[in-house]
Amino acid sequence: MNQEKKIFKSASWYVSGSAIQGLTPFLLTPFLTRALNETQFSEFVLFIALGTILSFLFAFGLPAALTRELILDKNNSVINLESTNYVKRYLIIFGIAFLIVSFFTTEIIKIILLALALALSLSLVQIDMAIYRAQQKAKFFILLAISSTALPTIFMTLGIYLNLLNNNFIVFYATFVLIFAALANRKVMTQQSSNKNLPYLFKLGSPTIPHGLGMSLMQYGDRIVIASALGLTAAGRVQVAALLGTASLLLLSTLNHAWIPAVLEKFNQNKEIGVEFLNKSTNLLSLFIFNISLLIMFLNPWILKVFAPATFDLAALSPVVLLMALGANIFIFYLRNTHVLTFLGKFQSLAWITPISIFLQISLIFILVPHIGLLSVALALLAMVSSQAILTQIVVRRLDSEIKLTFVPIIYLVLLSIVAIFLLN
Repeated sequence: MNQEKKIFKSASWYVSGSAIQGLTPFLLTPFLTRALNETQFSEFVLFIALGTILSFLFAFGLPAALTRELILDKNNSVINLESTNYVKRYLIIFGIAFLIVSFFTTEIIKIILLALALALSLSLVQIDMAIYRAQQKAKFFILLAISSTALPTIFMTLGIYLNLLNNNFIVFYATFVLIFAALANRKVMTQQSSNKNLPYLFKLGSPTIPHGLGMSLMQYGDRIVIASALGLTAAGRVQVAALLGTASLLLLSTLNHAWIPAVLEKFNQNKEIGVEFLNKSTNLLSLFIFNISLLIMFLNPWILKVFAPATFDLAALSPVVLLMALGANIFIFYLRNTHVLTFLGKFQSLAWITPISIFLQISLIFILVPHIGLLSVALALLAMVSSQAILTQIVVRRLDSEIKLTFVPIIYLVLLSIVAIFLLN
């Protein structure tokens, strides 16, 4: 019973944190799309996209490895944390170096270097968040998440509003996140460190690097592709549509931080209890996400008008939002399957599943964008999450055919699809 209360308390923190993270761009995007011209807003979007994508590369798969090892192998927790400190030191050093060098370069190179500094900072935050997640310290996890995403956006927006940043808002954002990440790990330089267990942690987590890159590409890669195909300002328009259309998907991803340790704890008791809990929680989350997605579908025409001015071609963005809203209801199958793979210690499957899915997404955008424009982004997203769900389901079935997973969430997906078709017509 105490364990159930602990899980509920953690979930409450994650929900609260996700609400703050989710509401921040909802509240600030309407101002940013009007205070900045379309080019400036799109430059900021691409800066965030590049920094976020590369952060999964610089994390070296440690978040996934630590999530598993700190929960399932508590005897080696100390040596694993000491090995992590060894990596953290270099992330801080190189992050500071990229930031300093950026002040002596031209504009294009400057943005790239700032994105690299941001990526190193976010990778440091990812590692810390994985540790707190494994230790079920939801409060610290959420504080890290908010301080590295919501707070820099809030202070940057205030700086723009007060005319304090001029064209240096991207510099401010990168500097803020780096300083925060370094201060949060200020004791790392003096704490005990060792590279003794790094080879094992890298080996365990390295297969998840393509997966992590793929997941960030799923969220931000379309901005880069669309910018190259339709021009820089198109990236900003996709950002506005995705902010609303993928809101339920991002909420689900945040809730997953509470879901995965809870599932692993249940599997740690025995497999039968783990499967039962996984199926029950999958059905409950599906119902919750269904209602959130339904709300987004009906409200999207009005919210879009708040998010951006008419120059963003809001009529073309509305159907993009409708189709994107279906993604979370498919994505829940993928997350459910990855929990089983995590329990089985079979991260290797994600090393090929995610790249295949992302390749499908990017390819579809390039193929469809000349014919249907921004709508290609939504269709490509649905194709990508569907392939992830199907491929992981096949792998789980092959690895352990005795694990029977629920398919009740399909009912919610069908209902939501019917609503989407009705609204599109």
